[in-house]
Amino acid sequence: MIDQITEIKERSDIVEIVSSYLTLKKAGSNLKACCPFHHEKSPSMMISPERQTFKCFGCFPAGQLVETVDGFREIQNITPGELVYTSNARLRRVNLVFEREYNGSLFEVSTRMITQPILITGDHNVYVIRTKNCKQKSRESRLCQRNCGQRCPTQFYNDYKLEKAKASTLKVNDYLLYPLKNNESTKEKSIDLVAYTGATLKRGLKPRIFNSTVAISEKFARLSGLYIAEGSGHRAYIRFSFGNHEMDFAQEVVSLVREIFGLESSIHERNGDKSGIEVTCCNSLLARIFVELFGKGACNKKIPQFFLGQDRGVLEALIGGIVDGDGSVSKDQKKCRGGRISVKVISHGLVHQIKDILLSWDIKPSINYSPHRISNSGVNHREAWCVNWYEQVSANYSDILEINGVKYWLLPIREIKESNFEGLVYNLNVEDDHSYLTPSFMVGNCGEGGDVITFIEKIEGLDFFNALKLLADRAGIELKDNSVKFGSTEHKADKKTRIFEINEWAKKVYHQLLVNHPKAEKAREYLKKRGMSEETIQSFEIGYAPASWDFLLRFLLNKNYTEAEIVEAGVAIKSERGKVFDRFRGRIIFPINNIMGNTIAFTSRILEDDGQSAKYINSSESSIYTKGKTIYALDKAKLSIKEQDIAIVVEGQMDVIACHQAGYKNVIATSGTALTLDQLIILNRYASVIGMCFDSDEAGQTAMKRAIRIAMQNDITTKIIFMPKPFKDPDEAIKADPSNWLKAVKGAKPSLQYWIDRLLEKSPDPTVDDKKKIAKEILPIIKITSSEIEKEYYIKYLSEKIFISEKAIIESLDKSKADKEFAPNRPAKVSEKRDEKPPTALEKILGIIWANHSFLITVQDTLRLVDEPQYLPLIEMITQGEIVVEKIAPALRTQLDQLSVKTLADFNSNDDDVLKNELNFLLGRLRSDEREGLRENFAHKIREAEEKGDKELVRKLLSEFSNLIK
Repeated sequence: MIDQITEIKERSDIVEIVSSYLTLKKAGSNLKACCPFHHEKSPSMMISPERQTFKCFGCFPAGQLVETVDGFREIQNITPGELVYTSNARLRRVNLVFEREYNGSLFEVSTRMITQPILITGDHNVYVIRTKNCKQKSRESRLCQRNCGQRCPTQFYNDYKLEKAKASTLKVNDYLLYPLKNNESTKEKSIDLVAYTGATLKRGLKPRIFNSTVAISEKFARLSGLYIAEGSGHRAYIRFSFGNHEMDFAQEVVSLVREIFGLESSIHERNGDKSGIEVTCCNSLLARIFVELFGKGACNKKIPQFFLGQDRGVLEALIGGIVDGDGSVSKDQKKCRGGRISVKVISHGLVHQIKDILLSWDIKPSINYSPHRISNSGVNHREAWCVNWYEQVSANYSDILEINGVKYWLLPIREIKESNFEGLVYNLNVEDDHSYLTPSFMVGNCGEGGDVITFIEKIEGLDFFNALKLLADRAGIELKDNSVKFGSTEHKADKKTRIFEINEWAKKVYHQLLVNHPKAEKAREYLKKRGMSEETIQSFEIGYAPASWDFLLRFLLNKNYTEAEIVEAGVAIKSERGKVFDRFRGRIIFPINNIMGNTIAFTSRILEDDGQSAKYINSSESSIYTKGKTIYALDKAKLSIKEQDIAIVVEGQMDVIACHQAGYKNVIATSGTALTLDQLIILNRYASVIGMCFDSDEAGQTAMKRAIRIAMQNDITTKIIFMPKPFKDPDEAIKADPSNWLKAVKGAKPSLQYWIDRLLEKSPDPTVDDKKKIAKEILPIIKITSSEIEKEYYIKYLSEKIFISEKAIIESLDKSKADKEFAPNRPAKVSEKRDEKPPTALEKILGIIWANHSFLITVQDTLRLVDEPQYLPLIEMITQGEIVVEKIAPALRTQLDQLSVKTLADFNSNDDDVLKNELNFLLGRLRSDEREGLRENFAHKIREAEEKGDKELVRKLLSEFSNLIK
């Protein structure tokens, strides 16, 4: 006999359950949806019907590298059980490897310190620190560092916060993070190389005996470094290859091999086509050991693990050997100071081992990547990495920062490219930690995943037992006990369980009273008068609370619930004197359900209005009921909402019921509150459009305006449904003729368009003052709109409706203040001198670009057509994609500095998002100015042609003008 947990799981199809909350789309053999646990626009949650599991994750395409205990491996080749490094530089086991079909954007991210790009889907989470730009112009893309010598206030480098962000939101100069590994010092000071490598020879002549147990000393490290750089292995010997000028190194190798292993080596100077010096030590066992220790072939070279925990002196000798063999040290030049150490290698694993050693010394290297290529002359160049560093440097583009006891290397983003990709992508589920390392930075996912019970736990905020009970109730299974054992953990009923039960009992009691009890006759007559059918009463389980102070209280006490539990469930009230009594008395009761159909609260309408009691009363909030996150009748409306791709919000429960009874089942209502962002996000999971139908009274219009603000700020598409006169609400309109509602829905208008039209109804022939008032009310809403498309549409619409040019609208928009309730607070603007001309839109744009070159790409195309001699040198650089400050004349530089300070003071913010929004406004204004100038120029030419009677020229000018403004 199967246990109850297994039985409940078998009767609860995860696809059916998840589709109750989310809109699912096919993705091969799986389904996908937008993750409800981190709000998003593109799907990252995968649901597997076969495994009955869900998982939310961003991904990498095949070929992207993950750092494992054995070095870097391509993500598609990693298998469960392997050890990978995580965000705390710890090794953790891979539980699962996920793959999915993907068709969308890939983001190619490269940093200043490691130029090899990483390809990542936009929904993948990345750990990041947002930049606070340095006040020094020449260092504006650098993180503020405590050792830079600028003596800035410490708050600049103490306030950095580590956050998790989607890859699609990353910006140039954001800092990605790479955790430093803590290689604890090893106690081993010598090692048996034969035992360590397992090197044995099964055939052939027995090699000369040598000392295979060696001290892990600076001399052995020095020899190892020279071998990594210049050595190669053959089955019979090891060989070092040096240039003709490196005889000192050759003799040093001979001496080290003799001292460490007791073996002799020969030096051979090559002549002819191939020149150089070769050092050869013939010993097949030593050759086998060296291949095992250091890798076979230049592209597989590595540093043995036993070196990584040694003292700094040993590691410096090792790195010194590599540098002497394959590296160089720069001398002082005009463009670069001396002392830069460079090593070029073709082994990817070796590059990152060198990087980790340098980071352990607080040295921050840069790694320049050269991809595989074939030159014009046919030479095959392997991919290569050049590691560069200074032994002493005061400030750098990167930094090392300690967060929660872990040291992180901070790498500024240098470039982000977006491209389309279609194919398989992969991700890992890592034990105890939803993160792992790429060669450049660490990534972390939402990490949400599991079975159907886990999904209900997370989305409903329940513990295991209550999630299981919710699924059991839905499947028609009664849990035998008030506790269940799952694995080694026992899960018990708790306070939430009792509150669910109280609400369920209350619903049943109220409903039975309405349907059967003689005292509910007036309630039945009232509902019949309102046109409510018996079928609708049964479907919505409408009930009746008698005019008694303790009817429900006594019933629940007899069921062994306490007064405290009944009050907490929201169906009873405790007075100041400690008296407990029923919350609902003499009222029609409407149960409020969660998305799964479980009753979590009630709303009620008074039956006989005494002029003193509130018309509607709701349950108080509880641990299972939050008004701002609950939507009335969504459990009944969700399927219709998905089918019609529009969710319609009305004000009252009676309106919802009237619509459903008439066959319009995509209608819901809020739960006694104004429409909240949480409710809009929930509805947006089911439909791309949200319709709102509010009463035409002042309270209804105020609620509508607030909802429009919230929706437009969060890029949620809304429409307004307005009732035809003389009907005040959907209930009245449907009673008169159900087709009234259908017509109203079809006539819905985009929300801000409706708002503008409503204002114009009051002033059909607006005066200048009327126009100013309308603009004053509408412009702050346009300013907080997140969609640039909507902004442009409403600027144009407002311009046409109040007969004001787009140019004037944009200028007013630039000056208007964003809605105080919904926009971030900004200090007052710096006042201008009266005799000082304010900057033009172009000057403000140039001021922002001069302050922050990272915005250059945003304005490049627009400025190509700008002809302004005063700023031509800077405009030309912007259009060419690079600003070289030194090439701009000192006088113009001073002018641009002043313009930049003035512009930023005018906006009073250095926040990138604020500046970007302002920049977009200014670009729109500049384009509008150009169109206005064109319009005026052509208008003048057309008037002249008309005055001359030249109709052909008029037609030609009109055609040219039409083509120019397309």
